[in-house]
Amino acid sequence: MVRLLVTMVCIFAFAGCIKQDYMGETYAPTQNVLVFYDESEIDMSEYHVMGSDTATASGRTDSQKIVEEMRMKAREVGADAMVVTGVEKYASGNTSGGYYTEHGDHDDSRGLTTNTSTTRMEKAVTAKFLKRR
Repeated sequence: MVRLLVTMVCIFAFAGCIKQDYMGETYAPTQNVLVFYDESEIDMSEYHVMGSDTATASGRTDSQKIVEEMRMKAREVGADAMVVTGVEKYASGNTSGGYYTEHGDHDDSRGLTTNTSTTRMEKAVTAKFLKRR
């Protein structure tokens, strides 16, 4: 029961949190950002690459939700379009938890220690942000 509780706390602690790492140029914010999933759909003579963004989240986070967060970031930094270049799921490390309980009198050194460890899965979405020439 406790193992389940610790696991659930770990899952909810990391669910829904999307972290972004944008690197590139910044312009005045835009209202509409076109989203592409294949560079061949874009006439690159109309755009230049202004930067790149990597968004990471829990492996359970819907990829479309991540793309929408990236689209908001693209608006914020002034992009006119973005092209999603990759989606990857990977193990990001361990989350551990545990507890100790005493049994009997305080002079009694018997106790129960329980530790749990889970591997956290993460998802990374990468995209190029584009600005009209």
